[in-house]
Amino acid sequence: LSSVASIVLLFSCVEPRKTINYKHTEHSKNMASSDLKPGQKYPTPTPGFGDRVFYESLLKQRPDSEMAQEWCVNYGVLSYKKAEKLFQIVSDRKRRQRLGGGAASSPA
Repeated sequence: LSSVASIVLLFSCVEPRKTINYKHTEHSKNMASSDLKPGQKYPTPTPGFGDRVFYESLLKQRPDSEMAQEWCVNYGVLSYKKAEKLFQIVSDRKRRQRLGGGAASSPA
């Protein structure tokens, strides 16, 4: 076979890649709404997951970090009590921003 014919033959046997929609994986389908914490949108990652380690340590070092607050609420990595308090803060901030309040706080 020529080199072109062998390449065509090679790729004709390969299956196309399947895309994964992470919002609708089996794990999120199996999560009951009673398992979710206030404001949680996504399944809670394992403790060794890199993003979780980063955002939890950021929230510990800088409790006022909007980015860390929102991620920790969305992924349900906090205790239920802390999630309730932080969800209220995050939702109030988002509501103010939607109403044209601009930045959540002005620099001192």
